[in-house]
Amino acid sequence: MAGQEFPKSEKLCNRYLIADLFKKGNPYLNAGPVRFSWIGNDQLPVPCQVLFLVPKRRYKRSHTRNRIKRQLRELYRLNKSLLVTELESQNKHLVLMISYSGPENLNFAETKQHFLHNLNRLVERIQKSNQPTLSADH
Repeated sequence: MAGQEFPKSEKLCNRYLIADLFKKGNPYLNAGPVRFSWIGNDQLPVPCQVLFLVPKRRYKRSHTRNRIKRQLRELYRLNKSLLVTELESQNKHLVLMISYSGPENLNFAETKQHFLHNLNRLVERIQKSNQPTLSADH
């Protein structure tokens, strides 16, 4: 199915972009354990590059961190069309960090609910940023 892949070009690997994301990233969108932070960047080859973050300090075991990251990647892969179509329609590019800091035993359905809430809020912010403001004359 078109649009449901997650190629290497969409994975954030550039250390300078990652550093900028931590320094200048927009405030987090929080919905439960899933958090989004982002910056705009017009130099990207794709509409959105994504970084998934699960802190080692909070989740000591690697298999737990890897399971959570797999869930986040799958959620992004299945739902990225919402974000990408909005970015393409406005000719914008985004560097996005998706982090997780909730309980280890949160199931996929609950994580999906929080993820989709944040994704929809991010799309709304992108839409609002492109709308012209009304002047006092109107």
